[in-house]
Amino acid sequence: MKQIPLYVPVLKWRQGEYKALKALTDDVKAIIVPLIEIPPITWDFVEEQPQKGLRAHLEPMPRLFADYWTEKCFVDFRLLISEPVPTEQINESQPFDVSRELLAFFDSLRSIASIIVPVTAPSRDAAFQDSVREIATRNSTGACVRLSLEDAFGQNALSMMGSVLGVRPELIDVVVDMQKVDPSQLPLLRIVLKGLFANLSKQGYRSLALVGSSFPVDLSEVTPGVGSIARSEWSLWTQMQPEIPSSVCFGDYTISHVDVREIDPRLMVASASIRYTAENEWLIFRGRSLREIRYGGYGQFRTLSTQVVNHAAYSGPNFSWGDEYLFRCAHSLVGTGNLTTWRQVGTNHHITFVARQLANAHELSKSRA
Repeated sequence: MKQIPLYVPVLKWRQGEYKALKALTDDVKAIIVPLIEIPPITWDFVEEQPQKGLRAHLEPMPRLFADYWTEKCFVDFRLLISEPVPTEQINESQPFDVSRELLAFFDSLRSIASIIVPVTAPSRDAAFQDSVREIATRNSTGACVRLSLEDAFGQNALSMMGSVLGVRPELIDVVVDMQKVDPSQLPLLRIVLKGLFANLSKQGYRSLALVGSSFPVDLSEVTPGVGSIARSEWSLWTQMQPEIPSSVCFGDYTISHVDVREIDPRLMVASASIRYTAENEWLIFRGRSLREIRYGGYGQFRTLSTQVVNHAAYSGPNFSWGDEYLFRCAHSLVGTGNLTTWRQVGTNHHITFVARQLANAHELSKSRA
């Protein structure tokens, strides 16, 4: 089993994200444990119903894990159970039952990865908790409990979860998820989280992580050119380092917003953009509408790649797969790809960048000890 991670990136299990994981170097893979969110069923805006049933939605997922990530990870059905599909709207012979499908899904993954840990939360219903308990026991994986800040500061939420799951603390991973991080709340968060992790670290849990995201829901506030967005969750983390146990690991939502926002593709106007992670910010290299021929369509990514490669924050072509792709695109050695390509590029660079930030900080703290 992989040791306690330094970094827990939260990823939606979509093509750009899982391809970004596969392209990571071994040294980065060794210090991360992704929290993978199975994405919701795509909505058909023409027929006004889900495009497929739950079972059909989940059916290809085990193969994707086998092809793209066979290391330890946490897997969460959060996005599937937040807006359950009415039974009459799905073309399946049995009623919509996330708990039943969760069991079948994890059974299909048993032989694929070293350890895949089911994720639950205090708000999940009894049937879901029963399924997680069965998976944790039958597959010897333990469980991951994902707490909102409200959960984390509630009375006995974790001890109650341990009792419900029938899992000892040393087999429970705890993820405290701040979700959307408000920069104005950093001083208050710093105070309350310091006390929270001082208490949690005494309980003997297998691992502890603090995750959150300050990435916006879209880039509408970023004008064409080069803009930036502060990585507030990283700022909070660095400020808290002397105040929380060293065993607490960092997590974020990489280059994404916390939630999935599904837009009618007939109404969506996508612009060319590259999200590039730097020391304390994301740099946004933004072009214009991809639909407008006058702006150059996907050819804009050639220009944007050149801007990244010439920027002082560029990490160099040997830093990550994503950085190499940027260099090659800037020099017309590869095509300009599609939106999935650029999500892969940005996510791969981000995970590599943050993992190495954390590895460097970890080595520095050890040298001072």
